[in-house]
Amino acid sequence: MNLNQLRTRALHEHNHAVHLSHDNERMREALRLIADMAEHSPSAMAMTDIARIARSALLAVPRENMALRHPGKPEGIES
Repeated sequence: MNLNQLRTRALHEHNHAVHLSHDNERMREALRLIADMAEHSPSAMAMTDIARIARSALLAVPRENMALRHPGKPEGIES
């Protein structure tokens, strides 16, 4: 492998690791919400909400790009 291929492969592996880390955070957040709903809601109607949250947590989505949310602000500056 030449140097360019190694750099490309390393970048791809890094991006994949960042994506998996983001997915893990989303799944943990969804599981906490589901556990809280199941613990505090005696209603059977909560099951539809739990199922909806579980389905949406299984969707793979990229991390939010804050530069697109606030295009006039430099990244990392809070207001």
